[in-house]
Amino acid sequence: MDSAFVHRRRILFGDCDPGGIMYTPRVTHFVIEASLDFLSDRLGGPAERRMFEMGVAPPARPAP
Repeated sequence: MDSAFVHRRRILFGDCDPGGIMYTPRVTHFVIEASLDFLSDRLGGPAERRMFEMGVAPPARPAP
């Protein structure tokens, strides 16, 4: 690979419980967000659209 990919995300107040511990289900959301951002970067456009054009269903997408 010619360059490293960095995805930054700020953890917001609503992502954590009252003790300041991040909710476990939010981690899955962050991983999917980072994965689609990575694919968008590498495919040169919106990942979901590019994947559909190639006949591949993305790992996560909004409900119809």
